[in-house]
Amino acid sequence: GQLAAYPVNISTGQVDMSQAGQMWEARDQLTERVDDPDPLIGGHANRVIATYDGADGTPFRPASISAANKALLTPTPSEADGLINWLRGDRTLEGTTYRARAKLLGDIVSAEPIFVAGAMSIYADSGYNAFASAIEGRDKMIYQGANDGMVHAFDASNGAERWAYVPRIAYGRLKALSDPLYAHQFSVDGTPTAGDVDLGKTMSGSGEQWRTILVGGLGAG
Repeated sequence: GQLAAYPVNISTGQVDMSQAGQMWEARDQLTERVDDPDPLIGGHANRVIATYDGADGTPFRPASISAANKALLTPTPSEADGLINWLRGDRTLEGTTYRARAKLLGDIVSAEPIFVAGAMSIYADSGYNAFASAIEGRDKMIYQGANDGMVHAFDASNGAERWAYVPRIAYGRLKALSDPLYAHQFSVDGTPTAGDVDLGKTMSGSGEQWRTILVGGLGAG
């Protein structure tokens, strides 16, 4: 998949989609960073990837995923750790046990990127103005679903991946991604949406707890 940023002429509305005009490109940048031999920069271990274990958020790493959840990834327990690492970007067994990848960002078909910066709306609800003021300068982000089983969070200023999330509901489709005889299938193919909500008004909430949340589905996945 490819996600790139190009400048827009604010006078004409024209987008400069030339190679020279390209501001950043996420796919190549992610691949180059993970493949960098410098252990302080590169390697799949340096990526921040999270998932859900059925109760809480947890790192998407072999040591953090329970045997029960690994069984959702593959029916063969001995394969689970290698598969998780491959999904994270480990190249060690590519071309033999697992499919070789030219790039590490999966294909993007139906999912569209969404941009999140400051306040997402204008509410008269108590506490919202203070919340909007507090987040006015937060980092600008782009969220993109891809058919590598992840929603990726990219820094909108430079295209660097900040973190990614693997939905537990997609686990059953992820083993096929690593098959050397892989035939395309969808996994995280839906466009997410973001909004500001007061979690204090939920059943378990109390007081004012304004947050910006990201919600998404799998689309064709």
